[in-house]
Amino acid sequence: ECLQRYCCHQLRELELGVFPVGGTMMSMGERTGWPEGIEPILIMEKPFKCPIVCCCFMLCPFEMQVRRPATTDRPGEYFGRTVCNWRWFNSCWPCDTYMNVVDGTEQVQYVLHRPDGCGSCCINCCAPTCFNKIHRTYILDPRNNMKIVGELQNVFPGCNARAFCMWNSGADNYIVKFPPNANALQKSLIMSGLFLQNFVFWERRANQN
Repeated sequence: ECLQRYCCHQLRELELGVFPVGGTMMSMGERTGWPEGIEPILIMEKPFKCPIVCCCFMLCPFEMQVRRPATTDRPGEYFGRTVCNWRWFNSCWPCDTYMNVVDGTEQVQYVLHRPDGCGSCCINCCAPTCFNKIHRTYILDPRNNMKIVGELQNVFPGCNARAFCMWNSGADNYIVKFPPNANALQKSLIMSGLFLQNFVFWERRANQN
């Protein structure tokens, strides 16, 4: 893990736990790391992968898996994953990236469309900054002609200490607008897409090297 952290940066493994609110989770004196004695509701795991672009294909794409851990009352359950979907035009036009949100049977539930640079009429140009406050990632519904049904928004906090500190810390403010008809499982998969995008695209720090 030490080698991954210092040499692999965004390629390294990552495991996130989603815990119920209450107990030590409400204390300002909480220790870092997973809280002791509290079982996570969900576990999101990003395996170590080094994506290799070969012409129109990407080998070993980034992904974030979602599962419910096993307890004494129930077995563990794999919910699905969010995986980078490298498209043929990305080789010459990398300004529109896509990720597929798939369930446990590999059925695509949603597609995350992240315009960057000049993508989608420069909607995210200079975002999130004081010039363009919201960086938008669109949640598309493949069952409804790729209609936009939600958004992942990275919001500029304003011209304050937090904004200036986040340039070096990698901290971000997010708003998630879920699709109106999304169920709990689909929302958990969308959250995996949020954390995967944050880790791959936004966790680059000024002092990373």
